[in-house]
Amino acid sequence: MPTVFADKEPSKAMSDPCIELAKLFSVAVDFPKTGVPAEIPPHLRVKEYPDFMEKPDKTTYESQCVIGKLFREVKDIAPHTSSIKSFTEEVARQSYDPDMEVDGFEDYIDDAFNYKSEYD
Repeated sequence: MPTVFADKEPSKAMSDPCIELAKLFSVAVDFPKTGVPAEIPPHLRVKEYPDFMEKPDKTTYESQCVIGKLFREVKDIAPHTSSIKSFTEEVARQSYDPDMEVDGFEDYIDDAFNYKSEYD
């Protein structure tokens, strides 16, 4: 999320939305200690993404920043090494490591998939 605001705001990462998000992230990291949840207000919810973030299922815009310009310059000449367009159960299975399993993990699979999909 900070990337989206930094791309659009004139003061980039020092913009008010980015500073506010940084404070909320700090609250979120401290949640296990404090029990205080970070709540993202509506004005900080992303509505559209810069093209360089490659969100095919989201509304995007053409970024005018350096990273957006570089992205478009190399997009057509860089080899397409990944055919993954979005996170799916099939994608998850490709990178699944059974050595990472812990007892009771099955209870959390649906939640994990939903959180990952929401994050993307």
